[in-house]
Amino acid sequence: MLSDKRSTDSAEIYKIASDVLVMRFKTDRLVVLADVKELDTILCEVANGEDVFVIVDALGIQSNMNTEAQKYFSRESTISKSTIATAVLLDNLPIRLTASVFIKFHKPVFPTKMFSKKGSALSWFDKIRIQRL
Repeated sequence: MLSDKRSTDSAEIYKIASDVLVMRFKTDRLVVLADVKELDTILCEVANGEDVFVIVDALGIQSNMNTEAQKYFSRESTISKSTIATAVLLDNLPIRLTASVFIKFHKPVFPTKMFSKKGSALSWFDKIRIQRL
């Protein structure tokens, strides 16, 4: 791991590569607008002004994000402007439904895909890096 974890009531954020941030949500939590604004600030600090890929790690958790929080994160957040792409890691139906709503209805300004394994997400990021050259 490249950096220490930064923790909030709703998630942990850390860097696993120079351009890859992980946001790991905590279980049994409804993530609301105030939570996402706090996470946005931390993501920007950890990104340090660089364009980044973001992994939203929701493996093994039961959590949810309300509509206001999804809308903010998808289009209005500061980190969205420097997010190259986001991979959502998930392994259960409730999180898949939340991620589907986020992608289909809130239409993030960055490419977003769902994966069940971190390796698949990182491979997708590699393909995007090559396309950007």
